Amino acid sequence: MASWMMEALEENGCLPEHHYGGRAGRCMVDLLLQLTQIIKDAWRKKKVVSVLYLDVLQAFPNIAHERLLERMEEMGLGKLVIDWTKSFLSDRYTTLSFDDYASDPVPIPTGVSQGSPLSVILYLIYSSSLLNIGSAVKSKDDKTLGFIEDTAMVTISDSIKENMTKLQKLVEEGFVWAKDLASTFNVAKYQLVHHTHRSDPVEDQLRTLTVAGHIIKPKDSAKYLGVHINRCLTFKEHVEYTVGKGVKVAVALTSPSLHATRLAPTIQDDDFKKDWEQINITPIRKANCIEFEIASSKKQVEQQATATPQEDKLVFSDGSGFKAGIRVAAWMQTNTSAPHGEVHCHLYLGSDTHHTVFEAELIGAILALDIIWSTPRLMKATILLNSQAAILALQSGGTKSGRYLVEEFHMWVPGHMGVFGNEAVNTEVKLAALGSTSPLQDKQIILNHPLPCSKAAATAAFKGAIQQQWMELWMSSSKGSFIKSYDHSPPSPKVQHAFKHMSWSEASMYTQLRTGHIPLNAYLSQTCSAPSPNCLYCGVPETVTHYLLACWRYVVAQQTL
Repeated sequence: MASWMMEALEENGCLPEHHYGGRAGRCMVDLLLQLTQIIKDAWRKKKVVSVLYLDVLQAFPNIAHERLLERMEEMGLGKLVIDWTKSFLSDRYTTLSFDDYASDPVPIPTGVSQGSPLSVILYLIYSSSLLNIGSAVKSKDDKTLGFIEDTAMVTISDSIKENMTKLQKLVEEGFVWAKDLASTFNVAKYQLVHHTHRSDPVEDQLRTLTVAGHIIKPKDSAKYLGVHINRCLTFKEHVEYTVGKGVKVAVALTSPSLHATRLAPTIQDDDFKKDWEQINITPIRKANCIEFEIASSKKQVEQQATATPQEDKLVFSDGSGFKAGIRVAAWMQTNTSAPHGEVHCHLYLGSDTHHTVFEAELIGAILALDIIWSTPRLMKATILLNSQAAILALQSGGTKSGRYLVEEFHMWVPGHMGVFGNEAVNTEVKLAALGSTSPLQDKQIILNHPLPCSKAAATAAFKGAIQQQWMELWMSSSKGSFIKSYDHSPPSPKVQHAFKHMSWSEASMYTQLRTGHIPLNAYLSQTCSAPSPNCLYCGVPETVTHYLLACWRYVVAQQTL
């Protein structure tokens, strides 16, 4: 929005020519160079220059929103931009906090957020009229320069007295501007400098300016935008100021107290932490350690499943996404105590914008635990699932997504086909895909309530929506319509991977062949660079397809290709 707004303002010439800061090609150095050039050009004409440096008090916090929106409308900005800005500035609050105290939110009816890319642009729009005041007073050589909120009124004439008369009127009009836009000038920080290198009368050089009861006396130099600008433009004061800062730093670095500094002693607590961890590992926790294993092949899993004793039950779990939904299921092999000879359960988690398949795999392990804990006289069981990421997360506990779901008991099944039990659990997953949920035992209380929305799923859904919106905007743009003639896919990072191992010449040739912008007659004829679009040997349009596949002149190369 900031770039669009600034582009519209620059194209329509809405901002004053001498307003610097926040604009491309108009930095602080440009303003200082122009100010110096204006003064020296006046000296060449035997003129005197008087500059009054203004200071706006709390420029950004005092912006009145209604007047800002009116200024935007006067500059011809569209209703969409104005409404967006109005929404951007509304419902703003601040809270004062110190120590353990925090005040109630206080509404902020005025101002813009400092630090936002829009803040500078909005203030330029709001204050641009200040640079245009006094058109009836100024001559063609008089200028008002501004760098965001720092303003300099430059008057040029044959005498200091005439300059002071102009400045007095400009200051009065400035107060009218400030009253209209709810701004305040910090008159105490006004600076006045008469730039002259001739022998003007002493009484003229000492002329003062009266502003709102304050007497502004002329100075030999003024600090503007961090630079000391003196009366004769020698910048002597600024050089002395800079050298003084360097001397202070050098003195501080060579101070005797610096050499007396010593490093504070550090406490070697690594051994203590290790001993404390060993103390807190009780025998009960050691006895309950779970073994994790990721098989190297599908055959190894089949052998382990076949070799499992009959009294040791195998429980299969699976989670997947289907039709924008996330579902999970668990299934245990034939059990004589079960009503139908087997135990199974399935659960529908919800939309893939709220949950991930990774979460479903973790929930599958929890469902398997639900089955195990609900089976009487079961002494040993093994849970098998086909997600290495879930197994590693359950083993290490270092995952960020779904950390609260991390539990134990896992071995890996590297595939969905050919292993007894895995196909049965897939059937349960399909039932869950329809939105159904089987009754759960009371052991797993976490599954009896809706799970919190996954941050990873919400982030992925948001990025997907943004990507889809961008694709639609791209396809409807002029560039998208042009590229769509030879490629229906929008630009993608995959293109960079395709060009990664190509040389510059190969990448250039590939791009020319792909886009058709290549020196073949079909393209050259469009720019009148070829007399005919037809191939000189075949008499048909010489396109990329004809060149690569059909032209009889390159039959040998085509066969090799």
